[in-house]
Amino acid sequence: MEENKQPFTEEDSTERKTSDEIGEEVRQKWQREKKIERSILTVLLALVLAAAFFCAGWFGRFASLDPRARSLLWALDTAKDNYYKDFDEDELYDRIFAAFELDPYSCYYTADEYGAVEDERNGNSAGYGIAMSAFEGEGAPRFMRVAENSPARIAGIQKGMYVLGYGQDEDSLSQGSTQEFMDFVDGANGSFVIKCGFHIDGSDARTLRLTASAYTPAYCAYRDGETSFSFRYKANVSFDGSAAKAEAEAVGAFTETEEPLAGLPADTAYVRLDEFNGNAAAEMKCCLAKMRERNKKNLILDLRTNGGGYMDILIEIASHMMKDAPASRALVASAKFKNGSVFNYSSANNDYGSYFTSDSRVTVLADEYTASASECLIGALVDYGTVGFDDVVLRKDEASGVARSYGKGIMQSHFRDGRGNVLKLTVAEIFWPNGKSIHGKGVTEADGAKSVAAPFIPGERDILLQTVVQSLAD
Repeated sequence: MEENKQPFTEEDSTERKTSDEIGEEVRQKWQREKKIERSILTVLLALVLAAAFFCAGWFGRFASLDPRARSLLWALDTAKDNYYKDFDEDELYDRIFAAFELDPYSCYYTADEYGAVEDERNGNSAGYGIAMSAFEGEGAPRFMRVAENSPARIAGIQKGMYVLGYGQDEDSLSQGSTQEFMDFVDGANGSFVIKCGFHIDGSDARTLRLTASAYTPAYCAYRDGETSFSFRYKANVSFDGSAAKAEAEAVGAFTETEEPLAGLPADTAYVRLDEFNGNAAAEMKCCLAKMRERNKKNLILDLRTNGGGYMDILIEIASHMMKDAPASRALVASAKFKNGSVFNYSSANNDYGSYFTSDSRVTVLADEYTASASECLIGALVDYGTVGFDDVVLRKDEASGVARSYGKGIMQSHFRDGRGNVLKLTVAEIFWPNGKSIHGKGVTEADGAKSVAAPFIPGERDILLQTVVQSLAD
């Protein structure tokens, strides 16, 4: 289609432009074009300068690195360019970061690894829920830990049982070392048959099928002389929401399991607290409420093998158990950092009287793996008059004669990079309310704690617990 061109006439002379006007229009158009060109050149120059400064900054940063860091970067680049075959860079980096251990508690997590940590924190786990003893010479693999509400616990497996046989079906059971059993479990495709019992001669053995699944671990359990209660959550209940929701989930899952603790005095309850993790705070509150509901005024608190956990959970549990704490606010622990600053962890709404009476007696069980937040809780109970050191009963090692808690009085924080990887670092030393540090020392008999010689892993008869129960009955 052609453009419609009309010649100028006298009538449209008012729309015509003089040559000067046309010249001025051309000049303005040229200036606009030049201005645009200058703008483009300015942007390009800025980008070039930014790149130059970035490179200069990078090279400056590189030059300022510790020589060992430069050597590491050089070694990685040299390997990528010259190694005789391709290699898995991710695997190499995993091995390098795995060595990032300034102490036993500092470590590096990939984003995926830390995702699993957060899942457990929020109540999500998967698998069988078992951990095996590392002690050889016991005659057969042995369960050191069975997670509450896990497939193994629901199936009837308990801490201290021996693995007397395992296989894909009852007709093909075999025996092996702890490592051989763990290797079998790893390759079992999520289901296998196991024969287990407390007696290595098999006199009480039972055979059952164990199937891995998603589950929500529980960290507390209640027992008294007549019955018991445990938490039976549905799979993958999330605890990252409100405290009210977490408490409602705990109350709804609190189920009578009918495993009474024989010989326990009628006025006494027993509560086991495995970790300060997941929904442990709400679970502990449920257990204390059950104790009060069932007219039990005394408590045995079992912190054996409790390696600690999160400060917020510790503070909430402590708020129910500190006898002489003011109702509104009480110091539970303090953290001292590298720069000398101190942060105080305090509890509010302290309500000891809601669960205990003025003459209630609390006894704490601990061993060499009672650590960190567990030791902080013991400190708060001692400093606020709930217990004396003579109410703390330690496991005495039968071979060495040593009785103590672990002695971890330091705190870790998590630092996340832009890709979701996390560096966990020890950042502060932790002190009890009275200023005492137990780091490297633990709670010991020298403090006034009592002790009982007993095996590390209880068998069908828990010697330490039964000794304490008998002493309370007397």
